[in-house]
Amino acid sequence: MNKEDVVNPVAGKRIDITEVKDALFSKKLLGDGFAVIPENNDICSPVDAEILTITQTKHAIGLKAQDGTQILIHIGLDTVKLNGEGFEAFVSAGDKVSKGQKLVSFDYKLAAEKGFDPTVIVCFPA
Repeated sequence: MNKEDVVNPVAGKRIDITEVKDALFSKKLLGDGFAVIPENNDICSPVDAEILTITQTKHAIGLKAQDGTQILIHIGLDTVKLNGEGFEAFVSAGDKVSKGQKLVSFDYKLAAEKGFDPTVIVCFPA
């Protein structure tokens, strides 16, 4: 799967993964991908897929696309420290989802107010 085939999971400006302000992502240590500076709260599936995992804090979602490609959506930087505050999940592991289906609501303004970078990262784990 090519990253150009994957739609943005949230409305906003798409940036290269190398621009993410976290070396784990910008140096592609978790794989190649892209990021989006969000303009709304709805995190949607970038492809038709199965939900492999969603963290208890709802800040990260693992997907498996129909062609077998694994995709990680990481919502914000260090947002795990919010302990789920500002997040609401609409899916669970094992769910089949369609491209554009809402997965999580994320209060990106709240995260920014609390000092967290709300950038949403999409990467393809190597």
